[in-house]
Amino acid sequence: MKLKFLIPALLFLTTASFAQNGNVGIGNTTPGTKLDVSGGITNRETSVAVASNAATITANISQVQLTGTATATIAVTAAAAPNAGQRLVIFNNTTGGFDATLNGFVIPNLQAIEFAFSNGAWQAFKFDVAKPQMIVVEKTASSNMTRVSAGNATNIDNDALKANTIPGASYNSVTNNVSVPAGTYLVQLIIEGDYSPGANNNSTTTDGDKPNHSFFYDFATGASGSKRIHGNSLGNFGGASNFGITIQYITTISSTRNFPFNLGWGQGGNVNASKVYNISTGTQLAITKIL
Repeated sequence: MKLKFLIPALLFLTTASFAQNGNVGIGNTTPGTKLDVSGGITNRETSVAVASNAATITANISQVQLTGTATATIAVTAAAAPNAGQRLVIFNNTTGGFDATLNGFVIPNLQAIEFAFSNGAWQAFKFDVAKPQMIVVEKTASSNMTRVSAGNATNIDNDALKANTIPGASYNSVTNNVSVPAGTYLVQLIIEGDYSPGANNNSTTTDGDKPNHSFFYDFATGASGSKRIHGNSLGNFGGASNFGITIQYITTISSTRNFPFNLGWGQGGNVNASKVYNISTGTQLAITKIL
């Protein structure tokens, strides 16, 4: 029995050296710090699967790879370290394109962030490289939309959340609302489609002679206000035409506000209702956080 314990001890002594000042060297005989290693140090990685956009890291783990599919920002919790100074590296290798957060720090998708346990919590090593914070909803299939009377809006259907890197932001596919917290944002409604005064339209060819396709979007402002911005596209007289419009506005909101994924119909050449427009894929509502 004594031999079993003696052999590992002898092997350790052949690779480690001890200085009189209490320093330990591995691979060298002159350790200059409490632990002085000549060569690489490996932290074995532990995979943690994401479930319901959440992940839990247990105690005494130094390196983690987040796996699985996320449909929103991943909330990460990690067990407290027994002593301050412990390190933890988290690699967000999930699919879906969403970031993860631990103690308010963002772990970008397909990137790794190192943490140190200090002041009773995990603190991230901060870097100067900032990832844009944005949420994007996109139309996934083309469909016809019947124009309503001027001054009203129609929800854009066949849509899906494409990306979300804004903590606290969300998209409700039932109400078509994108919800974002207080801040300053660049909001862009990008519209792509086509219009035909014939087969795709309830109106006559004469009505189709009105070439000005007018749209608008109501941007949320402040705590409860809004700002209406219009966009127009000129089409062919009496014939089919494609159109592409971007309506954008920089707005500051003082509390969480909703931005609906919808299309407002303005007063222009298409002022009469009942005309049918084909709204194409590529139509997006993109919200980018500035401040």
